[in-house]
Amino acid sequence: MKKFSLVLCLAALFGVFGAAAQNVVEKIEIWGNVSQSLKTKKDKKTSFGLYKIVVKDGKALFMPLATGDKHFAANGGGVIHEGRCDFLNISGSSSAELRSFNTLNWKAYGDSGEDVSENNIVTSATAYDASTGKIYACLTDNKGKEHSYGYVDYDNYRRTKIGFNDNHYVAMAVNGDGTLYGINIEGALHKIDKRSGKSESVGSTGVKPSEDVQSMAFNPNDGKMYWAASPNKGTSFLCSVDLTTGNINKVCDFSDNDVISCMFIPMQPEGGAPARLYDMEVLFEGAQNKGSMVFTLPVEHYDGSAITGEIEYNLMVDDKVAGPFKGKPGEKVSAEVFVDDAGMHDFKVVLRTDGKENAYNSISKWIGYDEPSPIRNLKYYTTIDKLVYLSWKAPRGGRHGGYVDMKNIVYKIVRNPGGLVVAEACEDTQFQDDVSSGGSNGFYYEVTPYIKK
Repeated sequence: MKKFSLVLCLAALFGVFGAAAQNVVEKIEIWGNVSQSLKTKKDKKTSFGLYKIVVKDGKALFMPLATGDKHFAANGGGVIHEGRCDFLNISGSSSAELRSFNTLNWKAYGDSGEDVSENNIVTSATAYDASTGKIYACLTDNKGKEHSYGYVDYDNYRRTKIGFNDNHYVAMAVNGDGTLYGINIEGALHKIDKRSGKSESVGSTGVKPSEDVQSMAFNPNDGKMYWAASPNKGTSFLCSVDLTTGNINKVCDFSDNDVISCMFIPMQPEGGAPARLYDMEVLFEGAQNKGSMVFTLPVEHYDGSAITGEIEYNLMVDDKVAGPFKGKPGEKVSAEVFVDDAGMHDFKVVLRTDGKENAYNSISKWIGYDEPSPIRNLKYYTTIDKLVYLSWKAPRGGRHGGYVDMKNIVYKIVRNPGGLVVAEACEDTQFQDDVSSGGSNGFYYEVTPYIKK
């Protein structure tokens, strides 16, 4: 494996379905979660989960990214956003596992699979909006009985209801202008006010959806909205959606009747450029400022043709560049990199063949010491002897994903109103507070984690 020391320099790099004819799209690359299909019925151990779906010439080719048994099915909703995929898996009526994956290498995060059934963050549809940083959703429960509008925070296991819109949406997405759309259980396309949840019907898609968790995604490459539709009757398919009328145009059928949630369409290079990296990692041990960028050079162009010659590539850390380097298709690269200080840093690999460039391989990562993320699942109960019992779950790690010395986390506990500090350096994730002298039951608590010095 080659190893390069990154030399930092200042140079810059730089009609309704059924009545409309089937469209022939040159190529669409989709990422999504397959929660049901004929293949999952045939292989219940390894066919659920995350796939790259390449749509070309009216056909869809499914390539596994992170798959497994039925616990990899996003049947409780989820979303791909900001370089990660978060989704809920529902098992029975009482279990909800939150699974999280890095979309640069499709590896699970350390706490992936945690039971969050008590947090009520199950959804029937979600949509990430980069302009607000929020994940808008049709909130529901493990049994799919309740439907309301709001947003979810998968990092902190929280949901926020907005208004009382009772539309049951099966798919939601935000377009390039930041407008939120949803397709409801009747098959009508709605424009949704993000602040209030009030909706305006655009028109019927002509399709009656099933109650399965489906998904919709805006394609930044062609400016169109696409729906991975799972109809109440018939086979699932991919279609484009006219945002002015609700009409759809079918692109292709999913031959295994796949139900796809968490659909996302990434930015793509031109056809003759090298394909995207799918194993890129940025590795730093602890709080060190020296680490490595690790990846495997692609073996084909984005259009699927084989790369026969060498690949030229540059490495970037923030605004500093190293290269160009050259490597062979399929060659594994480990490049040593440095950062000057703790904080969020941008890492990027720019690939070129025959003058065609792929600049869509990047990771933003907090390097060095970080502050703990908030606690989770703060709970309490009181007794007749005026004792309050508090419990919570420890932070998931750094607030920004950086390094935290988890062994030395302690908690400051404040009782309100009044801001009374009842514990300054609690080392446990539970606490007993005697409120017999408080004279009131109207208490609430703040628990703040920090690193003991």
